[in-house]
Amino acid sequence: MVKGDGGYVYFPVLIVMALFLALIGTECNEWLTEKKFTKEMEGKLQTNHLLSLAVSDSGTYLNGDLGVGQDGLLYYENGDVYFRIEEKSDDILRVLLYASGKKGGKAEAAFRYSLQESKMIQWVEK
Repeated sequence: MVKGDGGYVYFPVLIVMALFLALIGTECNEWLTEKKFTKEMEGKLQTNHLLSLAVSDSGTYLNGDLGVGQDGLLYYENGDVYFRIEEKSDDILRVLLYASGKKGGKAEAAFRYSLQESKMIQWVEK
């Protein structure tokens, strides 16, 4: 008679298989969490880049006679940025930006722009 015929091997194999399946489940859960985090960070980095592009292009869309409430849309390869002029003093504009990326990220920021110096003087992320 062979020792494996009486069921001596079944219980240890069952325990090893249960441990193996628990390990696989834990690894899958960790991988899915990391994948979700990576996707969220990719969207955030993309929208931050869009906001940066909008600020660097501000000299082109903030020239001329602009008033409070005027707005526009900037189109980029990876998404769009909506801008609106919130406040205007003698030579300083407060501009509100909304960015939405093609990867699903969204961001909002505001900055103050000096018309006299033609550059950004203050940045506020929301």
